[in-house]
Amino acid sequence: MAVVKGFRGILYTGRHSEVVAPPYDVIDPQMQRALYEKHPHNCVRLILSKEPGESRYADSARTFRDWLDKNILAMDEKPAVYTYFQDFESGGKKFTRKGFIARVRIEDFEKGVVLAHEQTFKKHKDDRLKLTRACEANMSQVFCVYSDPQMAVEKTLEAAGGEPVAEVDFDGVKNTVRRICDPDALSAVSGLMADKKLLIADGHHRYETSINYRNLRGGAGGSEYVMMFLCGAESEGLIVEPTHRVIRNFGEKPAGALAGALQNRFNCREIPPRGGEKLRGEEVMFVYGRGKKAIVFSPPDGWRNYKSMGVFTLRDIVIEKIIKEEMKLGEPDIHFTKSRDEVLDIAEADGGAACFIMPKPRIADIMDAADDGVRMPQKTTYFYPKILSGLIMNPLWD
Repeated sequence: MAVVKGFRGILYTGRHSEVVAPPYDVIDPQMQRALYEKHPHNCVRLILSKEPGESRYADSARTFRDWLDKNILAMDEKPAVYTYFQDFESGGKKFTRKGFIARVRIEDFEKGVVLAHEQTFKKHKDDRLKLTRACEANMSQVFCVYSDPQMAVEKTLEAAGGEPVAEVDFDGVKNTVRRICDPDALSAVSGLMADKKLLIADGHHRYETSINYRNLRGGAGGSEYVMMFLCGAESEGLIVEPTHRVIRNFGEKPAGALAGALQNRFNCREIPPRGGEKLRGEEVMFVYGRGKKAIVFSPPDGWRNYKSMGVFTLRDIVIEKIIKEEMKLGEPDIHFTKSRDEVLDIAEADGGAACFIMPKPRIADIMDAADDGVRMPQKTTYFYPKILSGLIMNPLWD
């Protein structure tokens, strides 16, 4: 069962507008500098210090303790869950994604309570573990999705109201956080969440780091728990976007040579590259000929489960069998991007690049794959908008 409960969060005591940041893994050096310059207390100094090498973890810990000592950050007096709503636009429509932040007991994946859907990499987990050990806190949430067709959890939280603690406009998204301390509301939410399976939407490295930290600490203090943002899969504000791919290691061999191999293996049709056609979950668009040509390819008719998703077709057949075995091009050099236009621009500028537009993932397919214990390729999904760091932190000593 999922154990979800309130906790005494650590929050900024002043305004949040200048001190929040995106998750660490989307912060490039330019953004890091900008966030450092934005405010002397921006949480980037905690989640991604500029100090070189191993010293950056100790620097984050010193800064964290200093801000607590100076009351820049303060721990709440009572356990709470924190509703977190994000108002944003996507595709010309307005949405509100509704969820809440709580502590969740860490479960090993084989128990089937917390489900993973993407692969992780050791170096990123090592990095986050060093930060967690230095600071003894979760600085950012793991983003998880649960199924609740009746939306009972969301209704319970909205009925409870809660005290406003943060309202931040960041990158075109309005982020609103409220604190709910009412014991009856906390008990009701814990009860409603007990039978849920939790799919990691974003933060696989952070969750696996929490398992490693729990094991190191033997469950002492708060190390048995991790801070999560939890959102219902049926919420209309849960937007899942694809991550597109560009493969650049074709050298002198024209990327267009791949088109014939695709047409021999798959159901294919030609379309205008910039026609704006929406792809089904099974389809992938390949752009070639300096962006002048495009074909949409998909597995044979009748393949209609998560194994037919475009990311599996691209990885298991196009990359592993065609590009690596038949064309003998070796391990692909893959560039990932959220922007369809960027892929099309690259195709026009670089005739040697193999450019792939990926379909919008279906949350049901993602949950089915995770339920079967299947890990999808890296960067299969992009849950929009990103949840912010710096709104709430979880002390692991309490």
